[in-house]
Amino acid sequence: GAFSGRILKLMEETLRRLEDGGLPAFHSHRSSKKTKFMLKCRVHVEKVTLEDFKSTITTSTKDSFELHFPLAGRAKEVADAFLIFKSKESQRQVHELNERTIGEWQLRLMPCSTWALDDVLTSADYHHLEVPAKIAPKAQENVADQVRNGYRSATTVAEVKELIELATTHDLKYEEQLGLKRLKQLEAQAPAAPPPSAVPAPSLSAPAEAAKLEETSAEDTKSRGTFQ
Repeated sequence: GAFSGRILKLMEETLRRLEDGGLPAFHSHRSSKKTKFMLKCRVHVEKVTLEDFKSTITTSTKDSFELHFPLAGRAKEVADAFLIFKSKESQRQVHELNERTIGEWQLRLMPCSTWALDDVLTSADYHHLEVPAKIAPKAQENVADQVRNGYRSATTVAEVKELIELATTHDLKYEEQLGLKRLKQLEAQAPAAPPPSAVPAPSLSAPAEAAKLEETSAEDTKSRGTFQ
């Protein structure tokens, strides 16, 4: 197949360079290309649309990334979609979406090499697009400042919970942990509810209290008559 053919070709090229110039020539042929951080995912092109796939994988990455998605009708029913990232961190953030579902289809994201993409592009047609970062780095930094400042001034549990939700939405894990600590502090400071025995009995209204006094007085009079 294409994989074995590529390996044989590279082995032949390596042998030729070793024969022509020895190890110095071999080492001088090292690639200067930057490392690409990639994931691939099997998709059913009739069950998963490009827009649904893109909206599902779009997360709070620090930078944009490339997406190669198989064209419907021009590829097999099940084919690989490829994602190329600028950093290991962005790759990790999207990889965490593994096993989410798009309709009835479950994401199976896994790391791969550029060779896997090169192979399929020789025999199938793909959409190629740039997926923008969901949150620009500066905007995310501003949100983090907003959350931290909010914790300092928050005086109620409700305020802190709202800020924690904001941190979670923007994938600010450090700020989320700060919020949980602040929440525990506020809950510890809240006054405890009095025990049921300490709750005073409801007072009687004036007419009810007068009727109670008359009833008590009548019982006392009756008791004195009995003893005479």
